[in-house]
Amino acid sequence: MTAHESGPERAADAPAYRRIFDLTGRDAVVVGAASGIGAVAAAALAAFGASVVCADVDERGLAATVARITGQGGTARSAVADVRSPEDMRRLAGECERTRILLVTPATNVRKRLGDVTDDEFDRIVDLNLRGMFLAVREFGTRMAARSGGSIITVSSIRSQVVEPGQGVYAATKAAVVQLTRAAAAEWGTHGVRANVLVPGIVDTPLAAQIRADPRWRRAYADKSALRRWGRPEELAGAVVYLASEASGFVTGSSVVVDGGWLASTAATNRRCSRCPMPSPRPRCGPTGGWPGISPGFRARTSGRRPRCGRRGRPAGRSTARSSVSSAARTSSCPPGAVPSASGSPAPGAAPREGSSCTATPAAS
Repeated sequence: MTAHESGPERAADAPAYRRIFDLTGRDAVVVGAASGIGAVAAAALAAFGASVVCADVDERGLAATVARITGQGGTARSAVADVRSPEDMRRLAGECERTRILLVTPATNVRKRLGDVTDDEFDRIVDLNLRGMFLAVREFGTRMAARSGGSIITVSSIRSQVVEPGQGVYAATKAAVVQLTRAAAAEWGTHGVRANVLVPGIVDTPLAAQIRADPRWRRAYADKSALRRWGRPEELAGAVVYLASEASGFVTGSSVVVDGGWLASTAATNRRCSRCPMPSPRPRCGPTGGWPGISPGFRARTSGRRPRCGRRGRPAGRSTARSSVSSAARTSSCPPGAVPSASGSPAPGAAPREGSSCTATPAAS
């Protein structure tokens, strides 16, 4: 179509644009379909015409997902399979030879600092989050390549890009998922197989139930995103359909971030003038939401405006002593109302409720 073509000719192509999201006639497998993002994604794929195999170890959850899909006129069946089992993944891939769409969602987390993570806990996280992902991608990816086509969608996390105390092992596995998916895109691209990563932010799923159960932590994590709220699993459905369909036909090896602006907001919070010690915008770590270490009088005089840098790299007209902020306070990511300790972590007042497996800061999926 050229710039000189008329309006009616352009309008004639509108149905073609609508069809690029159509999944009619395609077989999809969703591993982790019993709950959370997997359950919602399976329903979305079916709504756009795909025939969906819902796989998980949770039989009751699978039954609920399949009933929801078929009740809405979609096509779905369940398959009990453990993503951590090479035999189960090989069997599932063999039974679903015509699969054109693969979505893999299962993950787990143990919210502890690195020094407190046991060998068994480390193995449990890596076994599900990385090894299980590898097994599913390998078994389905090789078969897709042999049939010259398919779309692989893995699920990582914003923790693949930003991390905080208590998230180390989980974050490492999620970063590895990104690289695994890129490798799949590079190796199977010539065979018509696309592989992309979905990167959710803080979403209300069973994985994050511990955090949402604590009102203070729930609010603190909502405030860290640009939209100031948690995401819903349904809000990731559009990205899944996009990556599964021809709408993303030239997209592979990419990460699609659906995080409510978490990463953008984090970048803004950490951004500073190259010559100025003041964060921009101001952190909300102090007991009254102001700059920790700054006198109330100075806060009052500067309220509502960003400090301006003088020639010597400090707020204009203020001495270095007057504008100093400890590095611990500037880099703290404590929840609103918490007082940062000398190490930059929240003080005991910001600790999780008794019985939580977190140690210093709440974790997010």
